[in-house]
Amino acid sequence: ARHPAALRPATRTGDTTRTARALAAAAGLADARAEQRPQDKAEAVTRLGAGSAMVGVGVNVAPALAPPGVGDAVGAPATS
Repeated sequence: ARHPAALRPATRTGDTTRTARALAAAAGLADARAEQRPQDKAEAVTRLGAGSAMVGVGVNVAPALAPPGVGDAVGAPATS
């Protein structure tokens, strides 16, 4: 996938390395980190600073979405 030069899309997932690599390959991402805890995701957004964004599904991204103006959560509510 092609991305505008100003964007550096990456993924931080709680999934396995194998899943993260597959996602990165499908989406054209150079930066994919696996087995990330919610606090790891929050630290990544903080480290990136102004202009960063986080899009996520589920409660595991809540800490990373907490700072004002950072991101959006998408997806349907979980069902059992």
